[in-house]
Amino acid sequence: MKKKRASAVSESASNKSKPVPQMSKPSVCDDGNESLPKPVWALTNFLESASKIGAIAVAIAAVAYALGLLQLWAYLRELGAPWTLAMFSALAIAQESSVSLAFAGGGFVLSVNALIQAEKPIRNFRWRESFFCGLAFVFMMIGEYGQSWASDYFRLRSEIYSAYCWATASGVVFASAIAEMSADGRLWRRSTLSHVAVATFFMIGWVPQQLGKAHGKLDARSATSELSKVDIDKASGLDWRIAAVTEKGILLMALGEKAQDRRFRVVDGKDLLEIRPVHVEGTVSKL
Repeated sequence: MKKKRASAVSESASNKSKPVPQMSKPSVCDDGNESLPKPVWALTNFLESASKIGAIAVAIAAVAYALGLLQLWAYLRELGAPWTLAMFSALAIAQESSVSLAFAGGGFVLSVNALIQAEKPIRNFRWRESFFCGLAFVFMMIGEYGQSWASDYFRLRSEIYSAYCWATASGVVFASAIAEMSADGRLWRRSTLSHVAVATFFMIGWVPQQLGKAHGKLDARSATSELSKVDIDKASGLDWRIAAVTEKGILLMALGEKAQDRRFRVVDGKDLLEIRPVHVEGTVSKL
């Protein structure tokens, strides 16, 4: 009997020493949220990130459309054909502001990069703002008061360069606001808000209007226009140029010094007899 009891005790001890198989648990996320499996957690994070990226994209598209609409309206009004605005698609309108947004974005990205690397970012931003604002002011003065010594082409190009410098300065101002927030560890101060308000006014209210007006003056005058020449009616003797190509047709303009002297036509491509590029001597190509 003692031997049987001893063998029974040894068997029970061996059974206790064997590992008990456990049911496998589904993998869960390792960020503290133990209630979601990893696939569900990854999908949730992806959707949240996609929604944020989508919101940013929609905001950029809305800004591009608004700036492009202002610029195109100023351009067509300077030509004397604001009624043609309805011919342009939403994509074509948004593309009008691509260059000015590129300058503003370039100033912003380069300044944020300087914010990351610089030891004294606020001082770094101040001289950048002063440089681009000063350059914009010089170009603006040339465009406004350089009639006595500067050519019409150079004066109008100076107005365009002034607008691009203001756009770049606006991007630097927006980046400097981020720099002040990171330095102070709090929301913007009153001086920072005033800087941002002025930059927003120039970027939205002045830059597109100035670009559209200056480009319109350049394109409407025979001495400065680089619009392609076309022949549609040689008997008329008018200098016809391609002002725009839209989904509803090709907008042609007969050049003239004043808006009331210009003529406009909307034709199909098959109606054009000949197209010739134009190069203004001693000038650079349009940005």
